[in-house]
Amino acid sequence: MPKDKYMWARTSGRSGKYKCKWIPYTQRIYDRLGEVVVSAMILSSCSHKGEVLLEPGDVVLLATAPRPYTSGYISYATYDEMDVTFVPPLEKGEKMGFGERVQEGFSQAMEKGLDFFFGLAIILGKIGEQFEQGASSFKFSPKMLHPSTLARLLKGFISAKINKRNLIPSDVWNLKGVMTGGMDTDIYRDRVAHYWGKQPLEGYACTEGGMVAMQSWNFKGMTLFPDCNFYELIPFEEYLKNKQDPDYQPKTLLLDEV
Repeated sequence: MPKDKYMWARTSGRSGKYKCKWIPYTQRIYDRLGEVVVSAMILSSCSHKGEVLLEPGDVVLLATAPRPYTSGYISYATYDEMDVTFVPPLEKGEKMGFGERVQEGFSQAMEKGLDFFFGLAIILGKIGEQFEQGASSFKFSPKMLHPSTLARLLKGFISAKINKRNLIPSDVWNLKGVMTGGMDTDIYRDRVAHYWGKQPLEGYACTEGGMVAMQSWNFKGMTLFPDCNFYELIPFEEYLKNKQDPDYQPKTLLLDEV
């Protein structure tokens, strides 16, 4: 166990015979979660080298799971690292169910605007679909009388009308950046870009290893974070030997030996 301050993160799915796995996160790991997301926000929103669109007070839709899931820690670490505004606020949103949290976030974003959005690709795609379907049964609400909300809705409906389709999120908000991840990112990538108006920047993270890699501002490939974990790699030949003989101890390589 780590000697310094730590917190527990849990996996979301079943791990072998156990319901889940619990992983201790040190303060250093927690800090790196926030540092990487701030970097991703910069890279997801720039179009050329040296461009930084991230600003204090930028609005981020809270569409992650609550703590003790890793994505919950990622949201809190991002807030601690950068002065961003989550809608709904983290402590309030953490007590809500996912659907209620997203609905409340959209309601607040109608007034405050929306600059960044991150979450699993399938979640971003499904939220976009639900937004489009909900727009077809649009109902008036007193909250819509706010000048900012009225302006966004008017702009959105005009854009949707011109494009001859239902209202989608990119009609209402001009996001700076979208960040995503998950095994199904390639399946939902184009759908996310369609609904949110931005090419999603892909990253890879897991409960056991935290932040592992992400794309750069050209949205190609992924770059490994060498300082987030101690990587020990098993050569393919050694993997095959271990597969044939479970008692065989495979030889490993460190990053500087690859």
